[in-house]
Amino acid sequence: MLLLQSHKASCPAAVIDTVDHRIEQTVVIVGEFSFAYDVLRHQRAASNNIIMVVLPAGSTANMTASLLNAGADDVVHETITDREWQARLRAKLRWLQQQTVETLTYGRLSYRPDYRQVTVGVRSISLSVMRGNILEALLRRPQGMNHAELESAVYRNYRDADRPLDKKVMDVQVHNLNKALYDLTGVNRSIETIWGRGRRLSNQLKSLAAASSYTIAAE
Repeated sequence: MLLLQSHKASCPAAVIDTVDHRIEQTVVIVGEFSFAYDVLRHQRAASNNIIMVVLPAGSTANMTASLLNAGADDVVHETITDREWQARLRAKLRWLQQQTVETLTYGRLSYRPDYRQVTVGVRSISLSVMRGNILEALLRRPQGMNHAELESAVYRNYRDADRPLDKKVMDVQVHNLNKALYDLTGVNRSIETIWGRGRRLSNQLKSLAAASSYTIAAE
């Protein structure tokens, strides 16, 4: 378990006891709202591990909702009892263990949404939350999605309703995703823009990845 604590906040004994057990796959953030929110966004962008936030007593319902929308799996308060903390943690770990591993494929390109990992041949790269959600949405609908459909799919997984996603943000994320996929596959534009219609995965990506003569050397 990774514990991230603000210097202004006190850590409940129940949390400290759990950290001593070194339970993996869990990040706990302890601190006031602004600290927790900033650290949460950074951690969620880097990992899909369970993230639980402990807020000082007296925090508002709006603060709790904002943290959940930003990617927290649970929000509790520092007055939580040992028994409740252990029960909540066990429930989250049970949920994680029950998740089935899913792999999406397109030719020889494969993508694991749980790790946001793209693999072709023997090479793999990891994607940010936003770029991973874009690729996942298009792998599920490789024939194409219009802007509204793609935005809806990204929102559903990104869980950041507090910050609107506009077309310019999407354009930048798709551009950066294309650069990352180019480094992995050699395809110049893995995601094509269909003017007036939306975006789709390119046929070149599928045919190149499927070609038996196409290999990527290990680094």
